[in-house]
Amino acid sequence: MHHPRPALQHLRASHEIISPFLAYNGLTLSISCILLWALRYYALTPLTIRIYGERYTKLEPKKQHSMVNHMVAAISKIVLLITAAYPFASVIANKDLHAPYAPSFKGSLTMGDVLVVVSQAFCAMYIFELIYRIEVSYISAAHHVGAVVIAQSAMVIGFDPAHKSDANIEFVLCLIWGAFDVAAELYPHIAMLIYRQDPANYQRNAKIMHALAVGEAASTLIETIVVMTLFGSLWQQWTLVFKVVTPILHVLFSVAQLHGARIFWGMYLHFDACHREGQGRMEREEEREGESKV
Repeated sequence: MHHPRPALQHLRASHEIISPFLAYNGLTLSISCILLWALRYYALTPLTIRIYGERYTKLEPKKQHSMVNHMVAAISKIVLLITAAYPFASVIANKDLHAPYAPSFKGSLTMGDVLVVVSQAFCAMYIFELIYRIEVSYISAAHHVGAVVIAQSAMVIGFDPAHKSDANIEFVLCLIWGAFDVAAELYPHIAMLIYRQDPANYQRNAKIMHALAVGEAASTLIETIVVMTLFGSLWQQWTLVFKVVTPILHVLFSVAQLHGARIFWGMYLHFDACHREGQGRMEREEEREGESKV
């Protein structure tokens, strides 16, 4: 009887390191951080002032930094999604990490090369936020630090002979986590920038925050189903360390995402209450105007 091959099983065929680019990990990460600094300093801070004017300049520094960070993060995540889409989908389907990125490259640039650079840019994005923002919640800080450490570990774990058989699959599993993380967090950045355009538009802002809260919760559920299904299908082949650590890390990530959903839900309730209060005030004023005319 024919049994279907477990997901990602094709990645076990090679025990080579993910990419020769790993030898330049420090350089790649440094360049990514420098590019984010240049983007923020020379482009996005002036652009934010130009777009928002006094709605930005009159904010306290903490909120100004938060606003600019939303712009940096939104642009970074759009670039990451576009750049990683093709190699990520190809590797998930059936391509090896050492397959050429395109036939014309003939092995000079592989799927793994691109995904390693994307992973370093992902890490740089969170490092930038931790350093640039004036105030970061404990849960957000734990999420960002955990994401950076896990991504870096997943890239270099293949250097350990004891984990060569797991290395490629663990790297791709982390990419799946990262893909959900980037996709789920992109809309909140854009939504917060829209909110800052007109903070007093309570009806619109309530709808935005409601969508964010529901979206974050739904994304966490879908992510859990996908990641744990893949993880479970390979259960017999994981080393003991991965069997213990992977579910714990996923729970920590899920808690961070659900914490975000809770915050957005609280903002939705606040804006909805403000909108209803405004409607009630208008109705009372209309009643008084009507009575004065009688």
